[in-house]
Amino acid sequence: MVLADIPHLDRPLEATESIVAQRGVGRPLIVVGLPRSGTSFLAHVLSAIDDWYVFDDLYAVQKAAAINPDGPLSDKQLKVFMDRLAWETRARVKFEVDFRAPDLTLAEVDFFEAAMIETFRGKGPMWHEVTAEWMTRLALHHGCSNWGYKTPQDFLHVEWLRSVWPGARFVWMIRDPRGIMRSLKNLTVESGGDGDPRQFHPIVTSLYWKASRTKLVEVQNSEAAEAVEVVDFEELRTDSDAVADRLAKFVESYVSHDTEAGGKNSSLSKAKTQDLTDTDIWICQKLLGNGLVDAGFERQNVRPHLRDLPELVRSTATFAWFQIHRSVTDPEKRKSIIQVGRKLV
Repeated sequence: MVLADIPHLDRPLEATESIVAQRGVGRPLIVVGLPRSGTSFLAHVLSAIDDWYVFDDLYAVQKAAAINPDGPLSDKQLKVFMDRLAWETRARVKFEVDFRAPDLTLAEVDFFEAAMIETFRGKGPMWHEVTAEWMTRLALHHGCSNWGYKTPQDFLHVEWLRSVWPGARFVWMIRDPRGIMRSLKNLTVESGGDGDPRQFHPIVTSLYWKASRTKLVEVQNSEAAEAVEVVDFEELRTDSDAVADRLAKFVESYVSHDTEAGGKNSSLSKAKTQDLTDTDIWICQKLLGNGLVDAGFERQNVRPHLRDLPELVRSTATFAWFQIHRSVTDPEKRKSIIQVGRKLV
């Protein structure tokens, strides 16, 4: 069947039959790394590649893990899962200012969600089938045949994602962990969904970075190596066009849109109101050891100071209370925190 023969292809958001069932999942592109490493800008750059639509911040795996990761979704679970995907889409429609926002109205998102529920009601789909359908329709709505999404934490799930989507490819973002910590430390609570300064902690961020780096090396030494392309933050910041050209070759396409961001992303801003303490940097370098240098980042000549202790205590208390509160009030966040915590420990 040619694409022109597929029902509702010209109005994909309204379809009540599965488009993926007729055209296939394709080879999704998943942006991974760490929060505050420039992954939102990277997703924006990837959407400049011809025939590609890459959504910023989907967190489908995390939502599925909180509902039913391994079995068919009941109609009740399907509705909950769809509510989560639709929420992420509405958030981007309403609040995105720096990068490409989905070209939908909030009313269209409502109709889209309802059509998706109608498509899968009573059929017991798996979470990854629903996610592929959602992203395929979003891509087609934006005039693209190929889709991808950004979820930094999905570096933890490379094998799982390759098992449910065998053709999946990954763009792995790397950044100096001290730059990530500095960016996170200088966020404001009002910055929106792209991080929260209460998540800053030198030990946790360093261990998280180490887990991502360890996983990247493991994947690069496996049969999945050809499915991964690595992008360095500084390279992206200084020459996004060159990065876009390289990534376009990775997905066998070409750059057809401007890569310049429409707003001022805080990861790229030079206006920092706080710097890391020497103790923050020392902790990071002590925990990462040779891994920092092996990744291409230079060590700084610093040592811990007693004068930094009050700030470290405040950061620890703030981080702990923030995570406890999220764990108690949000079951999805609780499962995600536990999952990440196990990886770090």
